[in-house]
Amino acid sequence: MGICNDTYGQGTYIKAKELGDDDVEVQIAGVTMEESFGREQVTLTIGEGDDARKLSLNKTNCNVLSDNFGDADSIEELDRLWTGKSIILYAIDTQTPDGVATRGLRVRVKKAARVGLGKPATTAETPV
Repeated sequence: MGICNDTYGQGTYIKAKELGDDDVEVQIAGVTMEESFGREQVTLTIGEGDDARKLSLNKTNCNVLSDNFGDADSIEELDRLWTGKSIILYAIDTQTPDGVATRGLRVRVKKAARVGLGKPATTAETPV
């Protein structure tokens, strides 16, 4: 794996480079407000115990989840609404605010299959 990874582990936060080109379905274990990059952000906990990782939500990702799972006036209510829900994480090519190319994380929600005739089920995506 490498000396840095062996010494420091994978870290607390999920990183886009860890996903590669794969879509990864995960379950939200909790929702909190945490300081990230100098400001308060909605943060998801994915997994439990020693395997728990975090994902700070940017505005786009937060909007995708609130559009699908609901929004709330308190973080406690948001935690109640979103905990236990499954989401799909995937990586995209993007830029930092100062124009540097990087990989970013996006979320989408798997939609239920339609019953009866009609188009096949797809996943909901918010254009970036």
